[in-house]
Amino acid sequence: MRIRSADFESEIARAMDRLPKFLKEAIAESGVAVLTEDVPPPDVDDDPDEPVFAYFIGPTSDEFDSAKSP
Repeated sequence: MRIRSADFESEIARAMDRLPKFLKEAIAESGVAVLTEDVPPPDVDDDPDEPVFAYFIGPTSDEFDSAKSP
């Protein structure tokens, strides 16, 4: 799938705006960065029938919660 860069950025902003309030707050509080790239990293399998639109790098929610606990 090909999309113009400006249209892609607009879609990202629209998607972020539509997130539920609690999720936006969690993202802001945890310091999660949302990055966009032209292509997925080479270690991600990209099936032409099911292209990668999102890819998460970081701890699982369990790992994150255990790291926050004293």
